[in-house]
Amino acid sequence: MGSLYTSICPSLILDGVGEAIAARTDIPKVLLLNGSHDRETSCCGRHGGAMRASDVVQAITDAFNRRSSRAPSLQGHTPPQHSNRTPAAAARSPLSNPPSAYVTTLLVPCGGEVEVDEAALELLGVSHVVEVASVVDADGRVAFDAEELVLAIGQLLVGTGLLPGVTLDSRRVSSSMD
Repeated sequence: MGSLYTSICPSLILDGVGEAIAARTDIPKVLLLNGSHDRETSCCGRHGGAMRASDVVQAITDAFNRRSSRAPSLQGHTPPQHSNRTPAAAARSPLSNPPSAYVTTLLVPCGGEVEVDEAALELLGVSHVVEVASVVDADGRVAFDAEELVLAIGQLLVGTGLLPGVTLDSRRVSSSMD
């Protein structure tokens, strides 16, 4: 999948990305949770131990909102306000959208080592957690089974009416066009 802070979050902080995702209220917003911790998620500054699913959702939210959750030394620091902001500077202003503006569904590989703290996720507005069959790779890391992941995403899209005319069974996705 990718490391959270060095692979995923940099693409989310770009101007317009958070705005575009938050603006769509008619679609499920799906986050695929890694099945194993890496050097970036093996410890959490918010609490002792490794990051939990809710910590990952909060980090994703902070990236979309262009806010930092990784620098505890900056907590409570208010950046200077500039009254003569250009339109470009205003576009880079932090957003204040809730996590549910960016993530409504979490797909989790079965047997993964990231704790899925459903009560905390529900408080963040993540209303749907789906466990998907997994495999263990050559390095001993848990990852999604590719076929089962495609089926899970297909079921989510069919269930929300986003793929009219498509039916799913446990083996394949078919369309009324087949």
